[in-house]
Amino acid sequence: MLQGLLQQLDKSETAYSAVSGVSGGGVNAAILGSYAVGNESAAADRMVQFWQNTTKQKLYKDWLGGWIQGLTVEPGLYNNKLLGSFLETELADIGEMQRFTDVGLTNVLTGAFVDNTETLNTNL
Repeated sequence: MLQGLLQQLDKSETAYSAVSGVSGGGVNAAILGSYAVGNESAAADRMVQFWQNTTKQKLYKDWLGGWIQGLTVEPGLYNNKLLGSFLETELADIGEMQRFTDVGLTNVLTGAFVDNTETLNTNL
């Protein structure tokens, strides 16, 4: 989507000084936030790379006891340890935020929302 905006709008209209996102949008916000204002094209390319890489990986697996184990014993239907490992590896190159970045996470079990604004923007 950012690539489309970059193609259609003037650079000044896409030089965002602040970005935010929740869940998958939070990944995009973290990637974009790690690039300096003016480097939106490189950030867009990195986002595309990230999402293409998700299609090449298995990001979850069934529990040994299947969905019954997931519903009754485990915190979810699937074992998402593969997803955690993928995110750690894939986002290892994300450095300090270069623009104000707000990434939110919601715990699907409790509904609790965590805002990571202060953690991400320590150098701004």
